[in-house]
Amino acid sequence: MVRKIRLTTGLILFAFVVGHLINHILGIHSLAAMEAGRVWFLEVWRNPIGALAFVGAMAVRLLL
Repeated sequence: MVRKIRLTTGLILFAFVVGHLINHILGIHSLAAMEAGRVWFLEVWRNPIGALAFVGAMAVRLLL
């Protein structure tokens, strides 16, 4: 059970980091692309479900 929880929380945090790094890659291309990527990134992680998933994953990982 602990192994499945670690995998799930790790994948959630991995998705956050990948989205963050993709936004940096878009910034290399252009500032307009980075801004468009930022809007998408915030849509995913700054809604109640995304925020709960991220904060919950961080809390569970720290507790484990």
